[in-house]
Amino acid sequence: RDVASKIADNAARLAGLFHVFEGVPGPISLQALNASKLVLKWHLDESNRFFSELSLPQELSDAVRLERWMIEICLRHKTTFIRKNDMRQRGPVRSKQFLQPAIDELITLNRIRVGKEGRAEVIYINPSLILPAAA
Repeated sequence: RDVASKIADNAARLAGLFHVFEGVPGPISLQALNASKLVLKWHLDESNRFFSELSLPQELSDAVRLERWMIEICLRHKTTFIRKNDMRQRGPVRSKQFLQPAIDELITLNRIRVGKEGRAEVIYINPSLILPAAA
């Protein structure tokens, strides 16, 4: 509520700043207002995401963070799996106490599955999470 209640004032201020930086005399342009709306929409989405995560139970919050990290890594390296050892060393949830419940939650939600690549235990991400949707 606090964030949303101030959004109109912030939009006007930000549009005013954009207008000043444009260096064009006269009233604030529609372009400056639209640019401020884009920035503020991003901030609203981020505050919603942040506060939504805070209200989740620990295992769900950890699962959300773990899944986001896995998607980012898989997209960056063009792969569909991550070694569990790499996850423990580099992931957002490193404690065994919290990592396994997060993995279990993602398995239950059909977001990942556990397998083997050689002798290494790996976590396969559901390909639908990283492949572009068919048009």
